[in-house]
Amino acid sequence: MQVVTTEQPQILKLMLTEPIDRILLTDESENTSILYTEFTTVDKGYYYEITIDLDLVNNRFYKIEAKFEDALICYDKLLCTDGIDNRYTQRVTQNTFITL
Repeated sequence: MQVVTTEQPQILKLMLTEPIDRILLTDESENTSILYTEFTTVDKGYYYEITIDLDLVNNRFYKIEAKFEDALICYDKLLCTDGIDNRYTQRVTQNTFITL
């Protein structure tokens, strides 16, 4: 699941197996969809970082469908929150391993 704010642009991190040319964003509260075709994609090795201007409403869940033509390449969920109530926080781990 992706956690972003309403500030534009948003950065999505997706694990893609093929290039994409469109992103379909569906609001789960109203069941409305918006198709985005303008975004930038940067290969980060294990994932792709996508910079995109999304029209989001605070404290709502969305479905992300990354597509190439009509084929679904990646599916993910998104939560838009400005974090005012601190109910949702994104955790960051160091993945530090100790070997003896």
